[in-house]
Amino acid sequence: MTTGPHEFHEAVARVGRAINEFVNGDAGPYKECWSHGAQVSIFGGRGAHEVGWDQVATRLDWAASGFEGGWTEQEVLVSDCGEEFGYTVCLERGEQTVAGRAEMSPSILRVTHVFRRDGDVWGVVHRHADPVTARTSPEAILVEG
Repeated sequence: MTTGPHEFHEAVARVGRAINEFVNGDAGPYKECWSHGAQVSIFGGRGAHEVGWDQVATRLDWAASGFEGGWTEQEVLVSDCGEEFGYTVCLERGEQTVAGRAEMSPSILRVTHVFRRDGDVWGVVHRHADPVTARTSPEAILVEG
């Protein structure tokens, strides 16, 4: 069986639904959207990075445990897929209750997902997320040493 754009778009929609479970403290559905090999990676929205499924899975569990409820939705800005790889560039907007806080707070992340087709299944192989910020000067990215 050959998968194409329809199956890719179904995988993207599945990720969107799973992110809603994620911000309600359940990493399981989102973890099911990922390929589970050594060649997966994450640049998480809360900094740092992980490589390999064992590290990424642990990171996802840790990150989801920091939420106590909420919602999020993906605004897909661009996406495309070939025979073996695809990607999405999104804005993830929502409101969540962060562990230890009583009120919901708005959030917005810039998110890129890279997908790879494994057999008949599209799986996430990389996530890069960071908070939306205004344009900055070149000096803003320099590390003072």
